[in-house]
Amino acid sequence: MGQQNIDTACFYLIVNYDDLDTAIQREVDVLRENLRFTLISNQNLQKAIDESLSRIFTLRIMALKTLSKQDKEYEDLFKEAYSYFENLLAAKKIDGIAENILFALRSNMRVSKAFFENIPADKVEEQIKAFPDNLTYEDFLGALTINSPSPEVTSILQDWTKSSLTIEYVIVACALVNEEKLDISSVMLDELSTIVADATHLYNAIAFESRLLKVHPFQTQNMGESEQINNTETIGEEQKLADAGLKSFAEIWRKND
Repeated sequence: MGQQNIDTACFYLIVNYDDLDTAIQREVDVLRENLRFTLISNQNLQKAIDESLSRIFTLRIMALKTLSKQDKEYEDLFKEAYSYFENLLAAKKIDGIAENILFALRSNMRVSKAFFENIPADKVEEQIKAFPDNLTYEDFLGALTINSPSPEVTSILQDWTKSSLTIEYVIVACALVNEEKLDISSVMLDELSTIVADATHLYNAIAFESRLLKVHPFQTQNMGESEQINNTETIGEEQKLADAGLKSFAEIWRKND
């Protein structure tokens, strides 16, 4: 199935809704309704995201298992999502958020490539197919706690997972806004843009500090007015993580063989 690009899994469910099994459609319907209510009624967005992480995780697992059955290339899915938001950017439709989402997608592809480069694709596919259908976000966090070498590493992995799910929430939210032509406030649009930017900062920082990325993406790509990484501070943080026993996320993945 090629390189794994996790953050576009739920996007696949939104844009291919009519082709989904009824059970998956029901889960997507619930998420859509919750998103619609949050976006239109100007609910507390961060609170809504936190409350939706479990459902986003469940849908991500459903999407990954569905895609594994279809033998669909993740790189093709990434290109589909990237092209979708490029078109929104070009058409100046929610273009502020679209720009940040494109950066998030590029970041996810870079991290995924580094993460899976030494893991055979067929092995990853086997593990995805072996995921229990009832695997929950809470179960996953529990597994991280058991398999991580220290509480600090557990916290880092939880933050990394949360940032990834947050990115996916905003991707799905913006796809829904576009597909349903939802009329949402500029304040909500700005908040979505800020949240996906912050989540991408965290996602990249953790990947860099854990040595998944050799060059921090903020040193080569600009997102808005993001400042450059402070090298001295970064080296200190990297050493701190190394001392905590965090060599690479791939090693923890392999521990679940």
